[in-house]
Amino acid sequence: MTFEGVGPGKEMHFQYDNSLGPQEVNWGWVNDTKAGQFNWTVGSNDMGLPEGSEMVTFCAQLFQGVSNGQTYTYFSNDIADTPDDNSEPGTMGMMRASVLGDLYARHYDSINGGMIEGFGNVGAAKASAAFQMAVWEITHENMPAGGGEIDAQTYVNSLSLKLGAFTAWTASGTTDELASFFLDSLLEGGMLAFDLMGLTNPGQQDQIMPLGMNYVPLPAPVVLAGTGLVGLLVLRRRFTR
Repeated sequence: MTFEGVGPGKEMHFQYDNSLGPQEVNWGWVNDTKAGQFNWTVGSNDMGLPEGSEMVTFCAQLFQGVSNGQTYTYFSNDIADTPDDNSEPGTMGMMRASVLGDLYARHYDSINGGMIEGFGNVGAAKASAAFQMAVWEITHENMPAGGGEIDAQTYVNSLSLKLGAFTAWTASGTTDELASFFLDSLLEGGMLAFDLMGLTNPGQQDQIMPLGMNYVPLPAPVVLAGTGLVGLLVLRRRFTR
């Protein structure tokens, strides 16, 4: 599949130090990236979608990267085994995957319209950036200390975009407040479920895709700028469920 850029979204500043616990102050180097929806064009027979369809994902890992107009091969993966373990932050595991599913179940359907309860119409750019920030907090934050198995509620209680291994902020106070709201709402009234799949590539940023996703057919044939190639997604089923 071919990467078409991030958007809607917002520029984001972040720090990442995997040695820190979730409540420690992060004095690390400040990095910049764009947080938001990752847009793709799929090729022939990619997951059964019509050639030239648009696909939207959110990113599971900060580092590595993808470039506009470039075509990549991704492998389907169980969401708990995403990102792949050859780079930071490593696989999220079942507990984080369940928390991520709860985030999607509560807020994924509302981000494109930008209409968020309690915030009004913030717009798709702020909503998408806030959602991506919350995703990265879940996939990158370390477990609380204490030993033994950490339950989901304990982990959720430790999440903060201002402290810990991953911290993030934007120039938009509304975006930051919305991202914190997404995190604070997790597990309210019990855990919700959402069926997700990981898309992994050893050298590129791994992605999160909702199963049963919607797509937007585009006119064919599609000429991809800079490549002249149709994107290819090779699926390798490795689900454990």
